Amino acid sequence: MMSQTMSAVLLFMKVLTVYCLSPSQPKVEADCDKNVDLSCLCRDSTHFQLLSWYKIIEQKRHFLISTGDGLVEKATFSQRATFGEGDSLHLPAVKPSDSGTYKCAITANVGGQNKDCVVDLVVHACVTNTPTMTMTNEMLNTIPSAVNTSQKNGEELPLPVVWSSLSYLAVGLAKVLISCIGVRVIQACRM
Repeated sequence: MMSQTMSAVLLFMKVLTVYCLSPSQPKVEADCDKNVDLSCLCRDSTHFQLLSWYKIIEQKRHFLISTGDGLVEKATFSQRATFGEGDSLHLPAVKPSDSGTYKCAITANVGGQNKDCVVDLVVHACVTNTPTMTMTNEMLNTIPSAVNTSQKNGEELPLPVVWSSLSYLAVGLAKVLISCIGVRVIQACRM
């Protein structure tokens, strides 16, 4: 029994160590409407047959752009995507909808090893400037007159106090009436 517990603890420690020491995928954060270049981190040489970029949507890869033998091929829906420096994926004027996981896939020359790597892009929400209303002198002059409408010819009209009191009284009476009706209904049901 002790050896099984010890084995379980050792297995847990190994899994935890692998999880903690494994590199997390790179993450790029960008502001809205800024240009972004995503580097292909698994590209270690300039010799490859094909280098392709994909966007991962719901665990499916969607082709964006590729290069090989001096030719560039683009997907019809991703006309914005181009190649940047070092075959990075260049996305101009990104929007929050561009956020997601991008995959760089390298098809190696004969005798080489294919590689792929991913990078997460997070685009912050776009901030739009809304026009603010500025108070004019005319507006500022109407504020005191609106506050002082409870005074007319030197007489104070405490209408807000009266109406507030009446509304509280009406709500209180309604609650008492409903409670009385509820009590009568419960008594009638018990008989």
